[in-house]
Amino acid sequence: MMVSIKLRTSLPKRKIKIYTMSNQDNKQSILSVAGENYEYLKTIVNNKIEIKKLELLDAGSSILRSLILFTLMGTVCFLLSQVLLALAAYALYLWLGSWIQALSILSLILVMFLALIYLFRGLLIYRSVNKRIPNLLDVNSATIKN
Repeated sequence: MMVSIKLRTSLPKRKIKIYTMSNQDNKQSILSVAGENYEYLKTIVNNKIEIKKLELLDAGSSILRSLILFTLMGTVCFLLSQVLLALAAYALYLWLGSWIQALSILSLILVMFLALIYLFRGLLIYRSVNKRIPNLLDVNSATIKN
């Protein structure tokens, strides 16, 4: 008794359903995707603009804080220097016995001090400002640091 076995060498055929879009549906789909992409891009641009505005506002407030601080410190230093100058004039008066000589010496000292500041202005003022300006700016994002 012989049994014969048939082996299937091919897969059964299935019906494949292909979905095709009509030309009208294809145009609608492309337009809707383009519209969504446009809205996303518009939102991203608006967000970047808002971020730049906030960064600029932060930089402006930092500069304003520094300006207020230096103004207050300058005022206190000015008043302190006035008191110290008056005390120096009085000490010179007690030492010399003459107000005119005391004020003359004090004036000469102040003029020499101003001349030294003028002569070393590049070293004292310009160089320190030029060193600090690049440190304030962040080169990568073009924003001002705190």
